[in-house]
Amino acid sequence: MLEQIAICQRQINFRNKTSLTVCANSHLQTRAMEARQNALLRYLEGLGLRLRRVPSVLRSLVSVTTEFQWNGVPFPTTCTHNLGGQQVCRVLRDLPVWNELLSFLKAELREVSPGKLVVSRLQNPYAFGWMHEERLLEHAAALFQRLLANHRCVVAVDVDCSAFDRHYKHFCDALRLSTSLKTLRLVGKSEPQFIVGGKEPQCSEICDLIVAVCEACQLEELECNEMSLLESGSTVQARFAEFVRKSTTLKTLSVTDLTWRTDHKVNMEPLLENSSVTKLTIDGACLATGCGASFFSYLARNSVLTELTVVKQSRHSPCNVEPLFKGLEKNSVLRKLTLRRFVFDLADASLVSGALIANTSLREVDFSSCEWSFMNPWLSPGSLKQLAVQDAQAVWGEWWRVQLFVDALRGSTSLQKLVFGQNYFQDHELRRLLAAVKESETLCELRFDQLNHDSFWEFCEVLRETDTVGKVTVRQCYSNAACFADSLKRCELLPAVTSHSFRFLNTAYLQEICSALALHDSITAIHLRIDPLQHVIDEQCASSIATYLSSTTTLKEIYIDISATNASLNQVIVTGLSKNRSLERLGMYSCSLHDSDMHAFSDWLQQSRTLYCLSCSFVCPTMSCFLMNNLAERLRSSYTLTSLDIERYLGFWQGVKNLLIRNALLTERAAHFALGSTLKECAAAFELVSWHPLVLDRVCQLAAVSTEEAKRMVVKSKRRLSKDFWQLAGVVKEELRCHERGDGKVQIDQLGTDAWLAIHRFLSVTDVVDSPST
Repeated sequence: MLEQIAICQRQINFRNKTSLTVCANSHLQTRAMEARQNALLRYLEGLGLRLRRVPSVLRSLVSVTTEFQWNGVPFPTTCTHNLGGQQVCRVLRDLPVWNELLSFLKAELREVSPGKLVVSRLQNPYAFGWMHEERLLEHAAALFQRLLANHRCVVAVDVDCSAFDRHYKHFCDALRLSTSLKTLRLVGKSEPQFIVGGKEPQCSEICDLIVAVCEACQLEELECNEMSLLESGSTVQARFAEFVRKSTTLKTLSVTDLTWRTDHKVNMEPLLENSSVTKLTIDGACLATGCGASFFSYLARNSVLTELTVVKQSRHSPCNVEPLFKGLEKNSVLRKLTLRRFVFDLADASLVSGALIANTSLREVDFSSCEWSFMNPWLSPGSLKQLAVQDAQAVWGEWWRVQLFVDALRGSTSLQKLVFGQNYFQDHELRRLLAAVKESETLCELRFDQLNHDSFWEFCEVLRETDTVGKVTVRQCYSNAACFADSLKRCELLPAVTSHSFRFLNTAYLQEICSALALHDSITAIHLRIDPLQHVIDEQCASSIATYLSSTTTLKEIYIDISATNASLNQVIVTGLSKNRSLERLGMYSCSLHDSDMHAFSDWLQQSRTLYCLSCSFVCPTMSCFLMNNLAERLRSSYTLTSLDIERYLGFWQGVKNLLIRNALLTERAAHFALGSTLKECAAAFELVSWHPLVLDRVCQLAAVSTEEAKRMVVKSKRRLSKDFWQLAGVVKEELRCHERGDGKVQIDQLGTDAWLAIHRFLSVTDVVDSPST
């Protein structure tokens, strides 16, 4: 008995000591937390927060609440990205909450690759236009500052600078504290709009910020349209020039919208010594007199640049393009050239032709945003240029407009893709150009950005005669509606056209077109628009659209703008839509639906396994409310829709937006799993949405492979998911091995393939719950 009493006494003494120790540790932790909070309080005060609001900001960073999220969500102050190997940061678990706050700054967090985040410009910012409460703005600014300061999982910032007007110091401080940024894109107005203490900061402050980030981070991509960055006399231009000159990590650089005060030498001279930039977007002003020689030297001597884009601020401002094309003749590494807003005369076209013939490395040249003054009927050449035209006519006769391009295609030994904007060639000129396309051993694609042709069949006939159907593509084809149906009936093989639109479309032509499309089911995208002031949709027309939509198996994209305000007619169209199994992008405008039809439309959106992009507008605003209400409930169990553009309606928008972001995130992770990722989050996403059309598209983009190869990669990944299930789910790290049972029964690691596949049908990666520490 005495021994038991002694044992009990020792246990009581131990508990008391333990309790005192726990209390002491708890007290020390509380004091340490208070000290950190006080330090942060003083720090935030220095950034401009009002004293009476700082405590509420501190509380919000401990447990965040928003207008839509009433329950507090703890803010992860420590980044856990890649701690202990394969792990994503805890901040990704509550992205909707952080995005609700960041929306006040017209920004949002998005996952660009598994576990890596970008602070990007907000999509559809109008939905948050009414949110301007100062308290929440301060909370959002503080959250932005803490995110970049504490989280190395944030690797990119792509924001509109004007969104930080009243919190410029937060913005600057956040960027300066971040050490993980790889990409910085600052898009703003021509003059800074930040307000600091009631006055706008000087241009040098913004330039200093950009340079500070460049010096602190190992930036791989920098894009800035701040005109003041390279202005002559700026105190930071030397630092920026030094950064560009010495950087070994910068791969992509874009500096445009320069002013007349810009010292272009500050831009060009450092580039002459840079050996890391492989993708450059530069202002056309750098070709101006005084810098042309530097640009020529840069292009002629460069040994790393593979993509170059030159952008003019104004189409009709004078520009000397000779340094550009003469430099191309000497260059041997550039693969892609894109020119925007240039207007070329005949002399410039001669320089283009000479450069394409002399250069041996160019694979793609894009003139889609350029005009040719000697071909465009709306641009009349001056008197001096008219003399050049007369000389060309004397030399080449009727081929004078096309001969330079023909020579370029015949003489080029490397060009694989050539892109024009509008097709201004006459039929005989087009035949001569296509003959050169056919003869070229290297050219794989001639693309017209826009094609205006009265008879689509005539264009197809030219392609057939020259045997270039497989080499010519069109982005947007505008056809005469009266001729299009007949063209489809007469054409045996159609060229690759991204989208078809029509001129002079009326109800009669629309019925003919829909009937022809049903018989020639190879069109992938089409725009149907009828002027409501001239034509009224009838039941036969609506029935034709519905029949085509229900029968097509190839149509991926359709935009219907027929102003059918009769709900009964739209009911017919919705009935046809509900039977479609191929559409991926849909636009419906100025329409009206009964409540029952809206339910049917919402059900189709929920059940569709292909439609991921929806844009619509309704005659009655209550229909928008009705649709958003339906989607807020139905999208919880649907993973297809990733993009929604609806007329201004705020109700239910935040809930729907969060679901859209969820779906987009799942498709991105699934694509990365198909590329070999072993993250559990990617495996779970692939298991859930491997069927999604965006997964295949992203695999094609990320791996730079064909669609067929991407399909093989997805099939292979499905086999990997089954084979490595236990490793991907986190049950084991290497190989699953079970102890043998004494009764001799088969363990799970001894199952045959067929038996395991049967069991796997009832298991998913998410069935294995992560431990609280992860």
